[in-house]
Amino acid sequence: YPVLHNLYARVEAFHGNVYTANTDGSQLRHPAGSIRLKIGGSVMSGQRGEIHECLTFLGYEKEDFPPLGSLIAQTREMIDKLTPVRNAKPIEDQYVGPVWIDMPVLLTNSFFDHLKSSRSGINQMQGTAKAENLNKRLFSTDITIKCTPLLKKYKNTPLLGSFETDIEGVTPKKELILVEKGVVKNLLRSRIPTLTGSQSTGNSYYSNNPYLLQARLNPGVVEISTSNGMVDADMKKQLIEAALNEGLSHAYIIRRLP
Repeated sequence: YPVLHNLYARVEAFHGNVYTANTDGSQLRHPAGSIRLKIGGSVMSGQRGEIHECLTFLGYEKEDFPPLGSLIAQTREMIDKLTPVRNAKPIEDQYVGPVWIDMPVLLTNSFFDHLKSSRSGINQMQGTAKAENLNKRLFSTDITIKCTPLLKKYKNTPLLGSFETDIEGVTPKKELILVEKGVVKNLLRSRIPTLTGSQSTGNSYYSNNPYLLQARLNPGVVEISTSNGMVDADMKKQLIEAALNEGLSHAYIIRRLP
């Protein structure tokens, strides 16, 4: 692949244990660790400079990763999609209209800050949610968000956020509804009392980051569902209709971001 630059395959792994002891007599040992495989590369575009793309695989052990043949096939597919991008023409005219983002969306921990109970002056483990957020609609009415930290696998894929007991010795519920039909029903809480409640939800846990094992309110595993989902064909049809209703001759589908 002579047009590729900075082609790499990188493995990052860390394993260890986090020990905690509380004044109530709880003594806990939590495993901390993960393996991350990243495969990526770049192409040079005369108009946009370097364009990078990568594949990322996460797991606890080597059995959690695709077999070598699958990794090679996915890498070749990535390269086949990346190579033509170097000759793609940039959009010159300003576009204001409907866009379909047809790609996986990464939700960082900060997305859930408004679903974490806050206490003035204590922000290391707490979020930004105030008591008035409870029973208030903050999301679309078709969105429901559940916290399921006890779930270990989804379709045979290990879930790295899963945990059975948090660092304060509290066992979380099997399912905690945070948002129901767009309305905030519960907030994540530690043992620190707040205006939203005095009982912990069992969500004080370490972020799975080898460089920053910091205790914080953590949903662990999250299930986000919608009552208004649709298949790709219907989504594309709706996109075209929305563009026509705005007097546009075209619309955009975003399948990757540089």
